[in-house]
Amino acid sequence: MTRVWRCSWLAGTVALALLCPVPRAARAADVGEVVVLEDQTGAINAAGVITQDYLGRAACAFYAAGHGDAFDGLVFFTTIPQTFLTGTPAGWPVKAPAKGIGLDLWFDLSASFCSPRLRHAVRMGELAALPDSPDGLYSTYPWTGIEVLGHEMGHQWLAYVSFAKGDGLRHCMLRGFNSASSDGDMTCDGHKVSDYILHWSFYFNTGSLMYGNEIVDLGGGKFRLQYVKPRYSPLDQYLMGLRSKSDVPAQFLVDKGDPAGGDSSALPLVAGQTRETQGTRLDFTVEDIVRAEGERVPARESCHWKVAFAIVHAAGKPPTAAEIAKVDAYRKRWEEYYAWATDGRGSVDTTLHGGGQGTKGCPASGIQPDASVARDGGGEASRRDGTVSEGGGCGCHAGASRGTDEGEPEERTGASCAPDVAFLVVALLAIRTARARARRSSDE
Repeated sequence: MTRVWRCSWLAGTVALALLCPVPRAARAADVGEVVVLEDQTGAINAAGVITQDYLGRAACAFYAAGHGDAFDGLVFFTTIPQTFLTGTPAGWPVKAPAKGIGLDLWFDLSASFCSPRLRHAVRMGELAALPDSPDGLYSTYPWTGIEVLGHEMGHQWLAYVSFAKGDGLRHCMLRGFNSASSDGDMTCDGHKVSDYILHWSFYFNTGSLMYGNEIVDLGGGKFRLQYVKPRYSPLDQYLMGLRSKSDVPAQFLVDKGDPAGGDSSALPLVAGQTRETQGTRLDFTVEDIVRAEGERVPARESCHWKVAFAIVHAAGKPPTAAEIAKVDAYRKRWEEYYAWATDGRGSVDTTLHGGGQGTKGCPASGIQPDASVARDGGGEASRRDGTVSEGGGCGCHAGASRGTDEGEPEERTGASCAPDVAFLVVALLAIRTARARARRSSDE
């Protein structure tokens, strides 16, 4: 999962990106609504250690193969075997979606992803490592396959914020803690903002796809934690531009003391498990987040997304019909699940022609009719028993080969694009800054 970026790490990965070969050609074949993308030179997979570079190359190959710039999100699977370093699912914002959600730097990586429109890209990793059913549980995470996709898509907006209660202090304890810094601006609960990860704290009452748990206050400083059917919480939906401030209930977390000595970055509990803990309840509201981060601008954004699904495969080794059907099952399920996970306030169209009509709560226009309609317009929750519904959504069982069109697929070819000059300049400056800091540290 996505972790906090550190300057020295950034410099190193950027340096590797500059040395990696850029794909010179791409070939794609659409099978139904799934794009089958051949990594002809191996350059896409070669960039696997660097998420941004991998997704940028895959996106450029996707567009160069003839697909129009008509998508807000791209989701990539691969049939190429991956390692521990390259197989972890990851979500990557291409553009900062808004101000007031904790992203301090307004950035736009459109040129590196060969698309003015694209906002987010997801790498789901090796297809064989994913549950066969989108609603099947992972072997390494307490989530289903579709929940992992929801988590990685959530990184477009989440989780970056802090809050302030008007007492002159800034609080980051709603996010998990990564590692303590020995110097710098220790202004967030006694630590640097960058010491906290981009996931909600284990002790934050969220029940969110972005970590946290559902917490019951038992009184007397005791709390019970559980994690059942995670979705995008009301606070998540505000940060996503799907819900107004007035529609976000009060929040609380359990203060366990200095986060450096705890396990706030831990994964949520497995469904069915409970845990009791002790601590101090810390209440806050969305207005406290606004006090720390500023108003969300824009206050609302389009609730409807266009997202394409693709499989990256090695040269001369196309995916099987069953593998394509597996990706298509995730694609279909994502439309239904996203509507449910946003309480009907959001919708997604995963067709390549972009003709989806959205939902009652979020039509293709991207404008919510009103909040009451949105609450009634959701799909179904994740089905953790590994089965899928017969009507709508996924519509097929694990291992089935439905969802593909018969006959020869349409083939597209074209040249992909290289990173722009501005990206290279920023990369060199990052490396130079990191080296200067390293020299200063060694001289002290």
